[in-house]
Amino acid sequence: MSSNNTQVKAYLFFDDECPLCLRFSQALKRIDSDGVIEFHSIREPTTFELFPQLDTLECQATVHLLTHDHKLLKGSEVIDHLIGILPAVSKFSWLLDNQIGKKTTQLFYGVLQSYRESLLNRCPKCKNRARDKCNH
Repeated sequence: MSSNNTQVKAYLFFDDECPLCLRFSQALKRIDSDGVIEFHSIREPTTFELFPQLDTLECQATVHLLTHDHKLLKGSEVIDHLIGILPAVSKFSWLLDNQIGKKTTQLFYGVLQSYRESLLNRCPKCKNRARDKCNH
C-alpha cells in the first residue's frame, strides 16, 4: 500500500546506476501522484529475493514491470502499461488502441534503449560491470 492508501498496481524494476533509468524513475515518481507504482532498484539484492521470478541479467538489459495480477512486462510493454495506469498520462491511452500507436511506443522504447546502451558503453564504471558479468 502506498502512503495515501491507494493499492499498488505495478512494481517497476530499474537500474539506479544508469543515469537514464534513474531520471526516468524520478520523472515517473513525480507523475505517480496516486502512488500506484512501487519502485525497486535491480542493484538491491533484496529485489531478487522479494521477486524470484525476475532474471538478473534480463533486468540489467531492459526495464521490467510486474503488474498487480503478476504479469511480467518488459521493454515497450512497460510503457504501454504505464500509460494505462498513470492518471497523468492515461489521457493518451487511446494511442495504444491501434497498431500505429503500438508501433510508435515500440519505436520510442527502441530509441531509448539504444541511447541507454550508448551511455553504458561510454561509462567506465558500467563497462567494468558489464565485463565482470561477461562469460568470455
